Amino acid sequence: NPTTTTFTRYSSFEADVLIDGSPATNVESFLLTVANELDESVYPISTDGLRTELPNGFQTVSGQFTAFFDNALLLDKAKSGDVFSIVLSLKRGTGTAGTSENERMVFTLPFTMLEQTSPEVSGPGGVKLQMAFKAYKSLATAGSNIMSIRVMNTYASYKDIPAPAATPTSIA
Repeated sequence: NPTTTTFTRYSSFEADVLIDGSPATNVESFLLTVANELDESVYPISTDGLRTELPNGFQTVSGQFTAFFDNALLLDKAKSGDVFSIVLSLKRGTGTAGTSENERMVFTLPFTMLEQTSPEVSGPGGVKLQMAFKAYKSLATAGSNIMSIRVMNTYASYKDIPAPAATPTSIA
């Protein structure tokens, strides 16, 4: 019998965004896209008749966020082409410890650049700024990654997560 696990989604009300280490309190929405560019046109078959892994492409990390425009900081970063960090943190409960209902998942993009855009003024209300970004791997920093993900939960390591029960398969 398969093992049933419980799953509680993170809520956007429990998210934090840091830009260059400072809280971005004006972010309304955030979209993160990770593409591994696997070559799906090639499905090699091994000698035992199983598909082998797909050839890797280049990993790209990009996204966009919408923020209420309250200062020119983000526009200045886009115009200057400055590289900066973005940290997106999703938490449940306090998120400070890896205990049940106090979990945290942190996405860190250490080298990010904004695409240059202008804020849209659509009426007399507040002005929203939609900013697209791309993350990069630093060639100048040894061992740098395009993105890191840190998960704090009740498991000390992935080895501690119970494996699902094996289910027999048959071919008719």
